[in-house]
Amino acid sequence: MKEFSAIAVYDFVKATNYTTSDMGMVRLELAHIMYDRAVYRVAFDPRTSYVDVFSIGIDSVDSSLCGKYKSQEALPEWMRDRLAVLNIMSATPPTTEVEGVGRRIDANVFWVFAEKEN
Repeated sequence: MKEFSAIAVYDFVKATNYTTSDMGMVRLELAHIMYDRAVYRVAFDPRTSYVDVFSIGIDSVDSSLCGKYKSQEALPEWMRDRLAVLNIMSATPPTTEVEGVGRRIDANVFWVFAEKEN
């Protein structure tokens, strides 16, 4: 299991130029959460069709999946499938985790779990 510290998340989010309120939300959400696989933060821009994907965790920092996508259709199929499941979940805090799939954080932000490595 990997534990994410609030300090590491703060530094990463600060480096990506998120607002202070976004930093606090992400930092609070990740403070004491543990996962045994890569986790991707998927954020939909409500003004455009763009999707931002970045990895959370030291093992996935160099992931080729990270970046800005022109639309949800440009995402890998496994990620789109997980987002379809998470999209039916409530966006009202506190949100719940779907085992093996991820978690909806708010209306436009999701954590998507990568497949476990065998």
